[in-house]
Amino acid sequence: MRPRLELARRLLRDHGAIFVSIDDNEIALPAAAHGRGVRRGQLLAQVVVNLNAKGRQLGKGFATSHEYLLVYARDARCTVLDASSTEAVDERDFPLTAADGRR
Repeated sequence: MRPRLELARRLLRDHGAIFVSIDDNEIALPAAAHGRGVRRGQLLAQVVVNLNAKGRQLGKGFATSHEYLLVYARDARCTVLDASSTEAVDERDFPLTAADGRR
């Protein structure tokens, strides 16, 4: 994973972001790889993604139900990740509507 992350960082523009999808076994790898090449504070987010609400037994006594999505930027001050635009939302992805109109 380290060579791919280092290459991605070299190719990344100043306003770009890298999204890394990993599980519990890999959570330390991006931090170690990025610790050398990316300055502290450029981890924009660590998002927990629920993949299986029932969990999956991996033989360690715990049933995990999630993975992680790590978001890094070359320069956090120049990177804008704007999810507030309704134009980018496909309403078919959100078929349920709340009483106040939110999907």
